[in-house]
Amino acid sequence: MRIPRKILATVMLAATAAGLTALPASAAGSAYLSQNNYLDNYAPVGSAPICVHRTIFIAKGNYLWSEFVDRLSEWDSRTIYLREDTYTWTVCIQVVGKYSYNVSKYQETSRLRGSAGGEATPLSALSYLGSSTSASRTYNWGSQLLPLDF
Repeated sequence: MRIPRKILATVMLAATAAGLTALPASAAGSAYLSQNNYLDNYAPVGSAPICVHRTIFIAKGNYLWSEFVDRLSEWDSRTIYLREDTYTWTVCIQVVGKYSYNVSKYQETSRLRGSAGGEATPLSALSYLGSSTSASRTYNWGSQLLPLDF
């Protein structure tokens, strides 16, 4: 049975408001874990990481798991099989080094840990925000799970 997108979106919105999101493998939409933060193009190495967490129920199936900044710049992605379970999903971003001209090297890491403690190999990617001072601004960064089996 296919669930109409409008009904699915309403259910997902209500579940998100309750703090627990269900992402069935048959869903036509994606789940996001994201946050808006000011990221400085010249932030010091060793700055504290910024993290966001979420609990999510995931039906078994294949998913495209990706990391992004402003949902336009994909930093890393891979296809992953997930068993049906409730997962703790965590995404962190931090400055881990410098590129030329003192531009900050950011590392974004996304983790999925099942209820039994098993953890998928994390996604982790390095990138920069831009090459000029105009790159220092508020960004929407995070991770996405897109169901592939539907």
